Amino acid sequence: MGIKDSMKIMILTVALTYLLAPQKVFAAFSLSVRPDPYLGSDDLRFETINPTGEPMSEVLKIEVTSDIGRYELTQNLLTPLTNSALGVSMPDDNFIFYARGRATYGILNYIEQDTPVRGLKNIYTSNDQGTSDYFELVYAIKTPLGIPAGLYNGRIAFVLNPIGSSTQTQIIKTLNIIAQVGMGESAIEITTATGSKIITLNSAKENMGSFDVLVNVKGRVGSQFRILQLLPEPVRSTEGEELSYEAVNFVVREAKKGIAPSQATPLSNRMDEVYKSGLQGESESFIITYNLGDLSQQKAGRYKTNIQYRLEGTGGFIKEGLIETLGLEVEIERKFDLTVKPELATGLIEFRDLKPTQPPKTYEVSFEVNTNIAKPYQVTQNVYSELTSKEGEVMPTKYFTLRTEGLDTKGALKFPQETEVKKGDIVLFVSDNKGNPDKFKVIYELTPPRDVKAGNYSTNITYSLLEI
Repeated sequence: MGIKDSMKIMILTVALTYLLAPQKVFAAFSLSVRPDPYLGSDDLRFETINPTGEPMSEVLKIEVTSDIGRYELTQNLLTPLTNSALGVSMPDDNFIFYARGRATYGILNYIEQDTPVRGLKNIYTSNDQGTSDYFELVYAIKTPLGIPAGLYNGRIAFVLNPIGSSTQTQIIKTLNIIAQVGMGESAIEITTATGSKIITLNSAKENMGSFDVLVNVKGRVGSQFRILQLLPEPVRSTEGEELSYEAVNFVVREAKKGIAPSQATPLSNRMDEVYKSGLQGESESFIITYNLGDLSQQKAGRYKTNIQYRLEGTGGFIKEGLIETLGLEVEIERKFDLTVKPELATGLIEFRDLKPTQPPKTYEVSFEVNTNIAKPYQVTQNVYSELTSKEGEVMPTKYFTLRTEGLDTKGALKFPQETEVKKGDIVLFVSDNKGNPDKFKVIYELTPPRDVKAGNYSTNITYSLLEI
């Protein structure tokens, strides 16, 4: 046998020996965690997030290949999303996940159930055969976000554990999480219900005794803030008269998340708080209603000023300082009225059933002047005739007298002592120099003479209120 034949026999023997020898078989056990869509990086990345806009979500595709028997997959947030430069972390409730759909073979937890990512989570348990499987996890950052703008980084680990296998080691996949939080679009708008830039109040018109200003906090500001109002100048008329701050008050309605004055509060020359937000500066809408207050001591006229609305304590999400300036105009109608009680029907004063030797008869008339013109005035009476009966009998004036009497009166009473009531005009009362509202009364007295002829005696009297 030649050399070539010997070599063929040797090669055939080696090949046969290899084929007949026991072969070592390798088990399949692997984990793939990839973002969808895959852009060349395994990072779980969130592009710029508007903290007051829509939530943002990203998907991880999970694929397990196995032939070793039962296994499970857990996840653990190793590092929460944190801005290391600011030392601020994203709140746990804002970073959530859920399983989308169902796994083909095993048990998938957290299906369509928003769950904070924090902590150790058992995501998936295989069937008893440990069949390979595929599923998707959705990770979302919920808004509004009450954290400053900037770059937030974290890390998450996925651990594939064999169940009951003493030889197969676990597999760990670690992903970086990157989230860019933007400045957002938070804003505070202050407008009037009419669209005007002027708050208008008018005492002469019933539907203009109050005025609404609408405040809309759009988006979460991110930290507790206050809205303040300030009147930089007093409320003045064109004549230079100043309106008392108590003449206008405000109340805040429909604030649900913050604190605001719910009782009528007068305007002032201070920086008044009209709203204080919750700790996170949540979005909110409310109404500031301005009302006319006590005008009894206010002079008639048109008064004007401005109201500034200022913002404090926003944590940088919105620029602090002036939000808006609205004009304030208050029109107080002129009042110059005289009220007489009892109201004299056609101005008639009458003494009925007079008889000789009767005791004196009296008739009282009270007067009230309601005025806001701030000018002196007087009240006069005009007696049209002597007291006369229906039969034409005339009562001598010496038996018919009057006197004026005060009712916390500020002005001057002209007849504190009895005086005869004579035909014609006389001044009963003169106001103080400021023309303040006032009250007084007149007491008329008739003493029938012995020779009076029985009957009803009357005269007509009119009263007038006149500026001096």
